[in-house]
Amino acid sequence: MIGKEKTENYLKVIYKLQSSGSRVKGVNVASELNVSRPTVYVALKELRKEGYIRTFDDGSFMLTKTGVAEAQNVEDRFIFFKDMLTFLNVDKDIAEEDACRMEHTVSEDSYRALQQFFSAKMTQGV
Repeated sequence: MIGKEKTENYLKVIYKLQSSGSRVKGVNVASELNVSRPTVYVALKELRKEGYIRTFDDGSFMLTKTGVAEAQNVEDRFIFFKDMLTFLNVDKDIAEEDACRMEHTVSEDSYRALQQFFSAKMTQGV
């Protein structure tokens, strides 16, 4: 198991690369995450075992429906936390950095409660 945060980071990067329309390869992921290709291949093996990716004979891979859903969920959490912190007048760079950590650590219950609270506040402009 590569851990929740690493799994989610890999899924986000693969989702981003896959969205560009080309086949994703380990070298692309290694470059994006600034890790070695052997590190990526260990993670990809785990992601495949967990049902998040599908691999092809040419060495490329793509997210499964489950992988896409999880990647979108993580990205949605990041955007929410970044927007929330920006709404609270946190510097943009700090908000992005903190949101990246928060997306992985805040429980689902706390996330939903914060969403409800800040959705109302952001809409009201309060």
